[in-house]
Amino acid sequence: MHLVVISHYASRSIVNLQKIVAQVLFSTPGIEIEVCIVANVEPAVESLSEATIRISDAINRTIEALSGSGDFDSNKKLPRIHIHTRQNSGMNIGAWDHGWRIQPSFDTYLFIQDEVIILQENWYSAFLDKASNILDTSTPFLIGETWNSHWQRSWESLRNSRQNYDIDVGGATAPRVDYYLYNFKKWGIDYLDHGGHLRSLVWFTDKSTLERIGGFPVGRDYHECIASEISVSVKVRSIGGSTMQLRDLPFSYIWHPEWRRDGISKL
Repeated sequence: MHLVVISHYASRSIVNLQKIVAQVLFSTPGIEIEVCIVANVEPAVESLSEATIRISDAINRTIEALSGSGDFDSNKKLPRIHIHTRQNSGMNIGAWDHGWRIQPSFDTYLFIQDEVIILQENWYSAFLDKASNILDTSTPFLIGETWNSHWQRSWESLRNSRQNYDIDVGGATAPRVDYYLYNFKKWGIDYLDHGGHLRSLVWFTDKSTLERIGGFPVGRDYHECIASEISVSVKVRSIGGSTMQLRDLPFSYIWHPEWRRDGISKL
């Protein structure tokens, strides 16, 4: 079986989550899937149980509205939905890590943010097709919709670049690249030859890879979360795995609003 894990920040509007759930449920993924929503909750705003009830009610209303529309095929079997809430930490990567740990029995996992938009039918099978030769060899892999080539330089080059500006880390300052490498060391990750990585907007991998890399590091703040994003691709490569963009053109199947014609400004 195959699982779509959707991250959601509970303090934001639920509209994006409703939209992507509607797309996931009523489009054609190309293979049988289940869906896992993981919401990061601020305990000062609402309890986990309150958030679970609120999100469940909103998703049920979405399904009821779409099921009652004239465009819906009443014979269509809708994927099963799992809803989990957790105290906010680690941003979307923290939610994704929680999703596979609480639903560990699936063969493959597609991790997405709730802001994304599905562009084409058979979107899940597109990732499976890309990974088909790898799955047969049990090689670790990570596939995404967009590769960040700005970081595909030696660490020494990155240290001497504009990427290495000073950042605030708990009331102190540190060079950004060095701070990321410090976190790699803390997480037991060999940082290899460069920092090129798949952006944490859409990731696809399998159970074996997740087990072998020990899941995703969960950052305690924004900069640790960026270090985590980079480190996942690096760790997959460090154990002999493959990291690759789904298609030559970024966001061919699943789009994210950070994408612009002139590329992505992030990092």
